[in-house]
Amino acid sequence: MQRCLNKGVAWAILSDRYGVWLPAVKHEWYEKHPATVTEQESRQIVEHFDRTLKLYDEIYFLVRPKTFHPFYQKILTETTLAARVTQFSDLQMIE
Repeated sequence: MQRCLNKGVAWAILSDRYGVWLPAVKHEWYEKHPATVTEQESRQIVEHFDRTLKLYDEIYFLVRPKTFHPFYQKILTETTLAARVTQFSDLQMIE
């Protein structure tokens, strides 16, 4: 997040509870492991992802291989915006 802020790049978090969490939105703190997301919740998160990011031509998703849970790959695969998503793991790509 800090690198995005420093570079003036828009950012968001993909939450396993709230979907796409934009920086201006305030949510209560929560503890939820991605493995506990139900199919219904997963569908809702995909729909939220699609609604929230539909105006973006490019969507970059930071992947940390050691902590990247299959839930996130599922969302990135099932979204109708999948063709716009680029996964990366090197923070230097944020320019």
